[in-house]
Amino acid sequence: MARRLSVLQVLLIIFILIVLAVDILLLCFVLENPSDTSFIPECPETPESERIDCTPGQAVTEEACRWKYKCCWKSVPDTDVPWCFFPRNWGYEVSNWVTNTSTVYTAQLRRLPSPSLFGHDIIDTVFRAEYQTSNHFHFKITDFNYMCYEVPHENVKLFDGTADTSNLSYHVEVIHKPFSIKIMRTSNKRVLLDTGLGPLQFAQQFLQLSIRLPSATVYGLGGHVHQQHGHNVAWGTWPVFSRDAAPPPPGEGMINLYGAHTFFLCLEDTHGSSFGLFLMNNNFNHTVFDKVLQEMHNDVYSDIDYMDGKKDFTIDGVAFQVSDFANELHKYGLKYVIIMNPGILNNIDYQPYVNGNKSRVWILGDKAFVVGQGYPGWTVFPDFTNPVCTEWWREQFSEFYKALELDGVWIEMDEVSSFFQNSDHECEINNLNFPPFIPRVLDGLLLARTLCMDTEFQGGFHYDVHSLYGYTMARATDSAMENIFPKKRKFILSCSTFAGSGKYAAHWLGDNTARRDDLRWSIPGILEFNLFGIPMVGANICGYTENVTEELCRRWMQLGAFYPLSRNHNGPGFRDQDPAAFSENNYMLLNSSRHYLNVCYTLLPYLYTLFYRAHTLGETVARPLVHEFYQDPATLEVHEQFLWGPGFLITPVLYKGVDHTKAHIPAAIWYDCDTVIAIEWRKQFVEMLLPGDRIGLHLGGYIFPTQQPNTTAETSQKNTTGLIIALDYKREAKGELYWDDGVSKDAVTKKNYILYDSVTSVNHVQAKIINNNYMDPDNLTFTGIIILGMDKEPTNFTVFLNNAATSISNVVYTHSTKVGWDSQLPGFTFNDMFLFISTRLPSQYLYGFGETEHTTFRRNISWNTWGMFADEPPAYKKNSYGVHPYYMALEEDGNDHGVLLLNCNAMDVAFQPTAALTYHTTGGILDFYMVWGPTPELVTQQYKELIGWPAMIPYWALGFQLSRYGYQNDAEISNLYNAMMAAQIPYHVQHVDIDYMDRKLDFTLSPSFQHLGLMIEQMKKNGMRFVLILDPAISGNETQYLPSTRGQENNVFIRWPDNSDIVWGKVWTDLPNVNVDGSLDHEPQVKLYRAHVAFPDFLRNSTAAWWKKEIEEFYRNPREPEKSLKFDGLWIDMNEPSNFVSGSVRGCSDDILNNPPYVPHLESKDRGLSSKTLCTESQQLLPDGSPVRHYDTHSLYGWAQTRPTCEAVLEVTGQREIVITRSTFPSSGRWGGRWLGDSMAAWDPLKKSVIGMMEFSLFGISYTGADICGFFGDAEYEMCVCWMQLGAFYPSSRNHNTFGTRRQDPVAWDSNFEMFSRKVLQTRYTLLPYLYTLMHKAHVEGSAVVPLLHEFTEDRTTWDIDHQFMLGPAILISPMLENNTFQVYAYFPRAHWYDYSMESGNESAGEWKLLEAPLDHMNLHIRGGYIVPWQEPAMNTHSSRQKYMGLIVALDDNGRAEGQLFWDDGQNIDTYENRNYFLANFIAAQNILQTQTVHNKYLSDSNSLKVGYTRIWGINPTYVTQVTSTYDNQQFMVINFKSDPYNQTLTIQLTDKIISLEKLTEVAWIHSGPMVSTTPMTNTFPMSSLYPSTTKPTTSETINTSSSTSSIITECTTVTLPVTTMPFPTSAAEVSTGTTVPNTTTSSPTNTTADSTVTLPVTTTPFPTSAAEVSTGTTVPNTITSSPANTTTDSTNVTLPVTTTPFPANTIEVSTGTMVPNNTTSSPTNTTADSTNVTLPVTNMPFLTSAAEATTVCEARMGFLPIQEIDQLRAIELLVQWSSVSDAYWKHLESLIIH
Repeated sequence: MARRLSVLQVLLIIFILIVLAVDILLLCFVLENPSDTSFIPECPETPESERIDCTPGQAVTEEACRWKYKCCWKSVPDTDVPWCFFPRNWGYEVSNWVTNTSTVYTAQLRRLPSPSLFGHDIIDTVFRAEYQTSNHFHFKITDFNYMCYEVPHENVKLFDGTADTSNLSYHVEVIHKPFSIKIMRTSNKRVLLDTGLGPLQFAQQFLQLSIRLPSATVYGLGGHVHQQHGHNVAWGTWPVFSRDAAPPPPGEGMINLYGAHTFFLCLEDTHGSSFGLFLMNNNFNHTVFDKVLQEMHNDVYSDIDYMDGKKDFTIDGVAFQVSDFANELHKYGLKYVIIMNPGILNNIDYQPYVNGNKSRVWILGDKAFVVGQGYPGWTVFPDFTNPVCTEWWREQFSEFYKALELDGVWIEMDEVSSFFQNSDHECEINNLNFPPFIPRVLDGLLLARTLCMDTEFQGGFHYDVHSLYGYTMARATDSAMENIFPKKRKFILSCSTFAGSGKYAAHWLGDNTARRDDLRWSIPGILEFNLFGIPMVGANICGYTENVTEELCRRWMQLGAFYPLSRNHNGPGFRDQDPAAFSENNYMLLNSSRHYLNVCYTLLPYLYTLFYRAHTLGETVARPLVHEFYQDPATLEVHEQFLWGPGFLITPVLYKGVDHTKAHIPAAIWYDCDTVIAIEWRKQFVEMLLPGDRIGLHLGGYIFPTQQPNTTAETSQKNTTGLIIALDYKREAKGELYWDDGVSKDAVTKKNYILYDSVTSVNHVQAKIINNNYMDPDNLTFTGIIILGMDKEPTNFTVFLNNAATSISNVVYTHSTKVGWDSQLPGFTFNDMFLFISTRLPSQYLYGFGETEHTTFRRNISWNTWGMFADEPPAYKKNSYGVHPYYMALEEDGNDHGVLLLNCNAMDVAFQPTAALTYHTTGGILDFYMVWGPTPELVTQQYKELIGWPAMIPYWALGFQLSRYGYQNDAEISNLYNAMMAAQIPYHVQHVDIDYMDRKLDFTLSPSFQHLGLMIEQMKKNGMRFVLILDPAISGNETQYLPSTRGQENNVFIRWPDNSDIVWGKVWTDLPNVNVDGSLDHEPQVKLYRAHVAFPDFLRNSTAAWWKKEIEEFYRNPREPEKSLKFDGLWIDMNEPSNFVSGSVRGCSDDILNNPPYVPHLESKDRGLSSKTLCTESQQLLPDGSPVRHYDTHSLYGWAQTRPTCEAVLEVTGQREIVITRSTFPSSGRWGGRWLGDSMAAWDPLKKSVIGMMEFSLFGISYTGADICGFFGDAEYEMCVCWMQLGAFYPSSRNHNTFGTRRQDPVAWDSNFEMFSRKVLQTRYTLLPYLYTLMHKAHVEGSAVVPLLHEFTEDRTTWDIDHQFMLGPAILISPMLENNTFQVYAYFPRAHWYDYSMESGNESAGEWKLLEAPLDHMNLHIRGGYIVPWQEPAMNTHSSRQKYMGLIVALDDNGRAEGQLFWDDGQNIDTYENRNYFLANFIAAQNILQTQTVHNKYLSDSNSLKVGYTRIWGINPTYVTQVTSTYDNQQFMVINFKSDPYNQTLTIQLTDKIISLEKLTEVAWIHSGPMVSTTPMTNTFPMSSLYPSTTKPTTSETINTSSSTSSIITECTTVTLPVTTMPFPTSAAEVSTGTTVPNTTTSSPTNTTADSTVTLPVTTTPFPTSAAEVSTGTTVPNTITSSPANTTTDSTNVTLPVTTTPFPANTIEVSTGTMVPNNTTSSPTNTTADSTNVTLPVTNMPFLTSAAEATTVCEARMGFLPIQEIDQLRAIELLVQWSSVSDAYWKHLESLIIH
């Protein structure tokens, strides 16, 4: 019976219901979603890069995007780009002002009507901005009712509203609708942060704010594994959520690790302007956190092994006597650090659990304390947000310290981690455990390996405080240690960290693995945590999991010695890896570790001072190079080196099996830490030699406090101190020393320390005492000062102490005795018209001084004199077009230096065998610049840095180019183009000489070439490019010639000094209205027909502007548009300047200037300096208007013309260009390329062109080449073939000759010449990606493109080699340079060299070899240890760039190789400077090829670079059975690959998939099976190229299609067969009993008829599948023909053809009476066959390259059969699958085969 309620109770219930209803209504009002029925999204055209995903974490259809979410939709090829993205009218708007003062800005925001993404949107929010200091700005957005969780402001002082805002470095602009803010830097108005990129989203469980940044140079955000310090911001998503997860291996994506750090730093520009942004959950704060001053000591750590049952605060007294152990450690000055985990065993017999229960300190679930699982078993977890828990934690430590005197604590599993997926009960289905939006966290669950998100802390739900757990535990541990050591600093090491953790704890980078990748990424890891305010950081040295090798551990110990936190630690079950563990068999690791730990301990005062500055100023300890050298763009992406503070550079070796590393040397003076000698490298990448026991350590521009090392930091602290003063280039240095007792907690706050500020300048070291309030008990003393960089021996040292001077006598001075320049030889003269100076040389090995023709690359110094004055065509010892008074000298010890005399007057240099030279110059000054290398490559880089980096050419400029002086009309060029296309010869650039001009007038068009503009336009549509010639001279005999009229109006021409008349000369231009008699000699024609011409003065500013204007109107003719010529580059000729009359048409007036007292050793020595040029008294004007004589500036004329020409072409085309100039001077390479001038069509200039090319590479002009086949004279057939082959590897490859001679282009000869040209040019086009990368490196690093000695300086033989050359470090070219000789004597320095055509190689110890050189073959070798990118060739580079990319991986003897690819659009201007490019490093080692993207702002899904092939040479001589590839973080099996253990090659084909290079991170292969003999076989013909259209011969190979195709072979037969090896077409080859079978190659109609007992044809084709059958009584020839082929066979016995089907292999059954020949034809094929016998199924196995004869048949069970060698012929394995064939048949077969 129900109880009756009273009236009061009823009223109370009614009241409660009313209140509940009101609450529900209010809640609905707050959380209501505005109606979106009328919402229309605004979808303007949005750049792909600015789209913000409207459905993050979801895949939606277009219909759902448009109608459900009301978002914008536009699909694009790149799947990383959001297809469904936010409209412009989502977000919030400013609805009401609350506060707007000078320091605080508050506004109420209201949500704009729009659909809800994840529900529970907050309608009203509050925006608050605080101008806290001039450099600190804080803003936050929260809900209007302040119901959302906020991180406690424990580490950030709350703003009180008072601040000095008079000098703000930033300006804030608020946009009202849609709401966004812009924060700008006041100094330059640059927008640093713009939230208008996407709409603000603010819901209960989804907040989104999009920010546009000023640059893509971003560092920070963690914790993750970043392979590089600077982030790739191309559509990356990085989860931030603490997780107990080990760092993943490469390719497994970006996963969230132990800590949560939402701070990033953005570098705005190369001036160092930067800003940082920190997101504190809902709150943004631009702030710096306190850093902890750590105690420096040696530590011994104990993991959970010491515990009883793995329980905190217990000791396993049986296995571990740790109390006694700790006391023993303390006797020797060592410290003891123990581990603690948060999980507490929930056992009532366990006192810490009992104590915690009493205080109720555990995390709560829905019913009771949450139970999870940790190391001891079922555990509960302390709630460290509860102050009572902190007190409980303090008590447990205090009690435990009574049993074990620990020194530090290492806390782990503090993410918080539970071994179960979640806590003991299944997590409830609610919005906390399974929120509507889940970031891309590991496993896609927030509760994975942790507690349910709805568990309760005192500080809030686990959902809100999860990533704070490690932070709060470190804070509680700090409190506990404070209780134990009230006056000492604490040492706490925490796994999980948050912003501010550095105030309490150090950090290690987690449970890494003993692998190279983990070694490498440890550097970005320590750099990032220094950004995060945790400077005491390091990785587990030698790795935590897996067994480490000695080499890896040695290299890791070298690096780890310089981690701020240096700890060697590994896990259970793996080998011991402390340094002593390796001493039994190899002392290198032990000795190397001891040495570098001693170096570290020596520098502990410096490191300790850095930690002081981190603690007091927030500075980093370990820092990236970009922090100190931000003006050097190269440092932006350096992540394999780092600095200690500002002055200590650390360069480790991070790759397997190498004794060198690529290092960047910033722009400063650096001293080798071991040798204390200054290195010569500056602001460049270098290959640093670091043997197995060395790491690169360099001191630079700083004063380093040091201390004598001891075995521990505590005992070291008692030793005497010293200073290392590393002087910078100004002979200055500065530094600090902080010193205290090393342990006191309040040393800094109570100023109980010593702080010295030291400065060195003008031979004076001053130590200023900033603070001196500490008396060192060991009497801190300085006992030694080392000063590095003193260039003179001091005569006196004086020390001032308390103003009292003391002279120091114990001084040792050492200096280098090497002499690079010694001008003490007799004779030095300096006057206005003659300067004379001599110098001794360090050796006879001298290179450079141009431009003069000579017979060897190395200068002959035996009494030879060489003149330099821009003048003549090439001829022996003549001064030619360019002037380069620069030389490079190799010293006897292999070091190198370079010397430039910056003087442009006529000069010569005289050599003498003493190894000395003398300069004679006719004026100017003696202005010398020296670069000190010390290697040839570094000297060249330093010289180019001095004069300016070479211009970056467009990609098309690497194509083959044709030119001729003498084209009759534009139709002739059109016909040439058609003929080249018909012959299928690659060709991309057409040059047009002065023939196109009307009477050879610049900027005009001849009637014979009236359709040239239209032809250019049409041919460019097919990918062609055009280069037109211009001469500087402008005709003055015209009445309607605008260039002359405007030139005179603007006063641009060179004039006489006395009356300002123009200096008139004569060049090519004909007079108007005359008929030229071409039969006359040159001189009469000049006299009768040539017009007067004026020479522009390109030194004047007005001339440059005039010249650009004329070029612009030439490009787009405004008066006659049909005459516009849309060229792509210009070729400037005759700019020495050349004059067909000497001086001028009226002669010269100043005899002294034209015939000075000393005339250098020039071709015109007897005729004077004005011979065939201008009078030297002609007057030019400098840009400032100062007059200057042509006498002084003659050799600058071509240089001065090149720059404005380059700038003009850039401006009119809007793209990268080429300017080819004839006359050059130092720095000309910055604006143009160079051809080697008008050479003769003869063998001698062919050979000397190699020397010229190498010299101009030294001179800083990388883009150079000679006129292929020569300019003057008729080219001879064989010579032109050889020159075409050599010229195919010039950086600038152009065939050009003069009128009156025979045509010499490739289609002007015969079909064989066409074939030779096509073959070698296809090779060039194949290698263009490699060559383009070399040109990039020349542009940004100054690398040389060609000399051999640059790569092998240690091999003195290379010092004299000038008939071979290198393309970069990887490709050796050995051309044919002699007449009627078909062998090349080539030198191979010490390396492994692979024949490019054969894909096989041998190790060379440095030896000469005689190479076959038939007319159709170019000897090209790939150096082992290098990876060469290549691409399928096409008719032009426009087409080839669309084709598949490939890699040649040429392994060295250690199985390693490396390479690089630079890729951009090939034509836009300054892609590198604007960072719009792709740069990748390739590294191959241990059967793994890795692609490491260094930078990518070019390649994407919509603009991909397809990878089709990888060819690996030099692999182990066993079969490869499996190949895997990692693409887009997904691993897959590669189906198509070919393994050839005989030639040791592996060919991988990826064309069956669309593989973009930027997403291909790894290719790996697995070997199995027995070792295979690799005895070399004779092969008559080499393979011609790499790309698939060419048959590729090898010896033997296996083809795997997938792992599923393998099967057990129960019985098999080994048969050795003859295999035909042919380069292009594979001919039919047959073997008959008792018959010799020749190799036959057919390229014309072929009839093949065979009658034999046994015929064994074998097909070799690279990629297409061929078919061959086995039948009785039939001969099956294998024929590949290029014209009609008739194949007839008739036989009466047994035929055993074998099929080669690389992709994929399968079984083909051959029918009785049917024969299927393998014919590949390009025209009709007729095949007739008669056969009537047995059918035999055969498993298809590939057979390529070499012949071998069958002698045995054997049976075997399961697997491969052994290879046998009989009659010196190698046997080849043939696996024949058993297929129900009778034993009788096999015996019959055996009787036929065994002979």
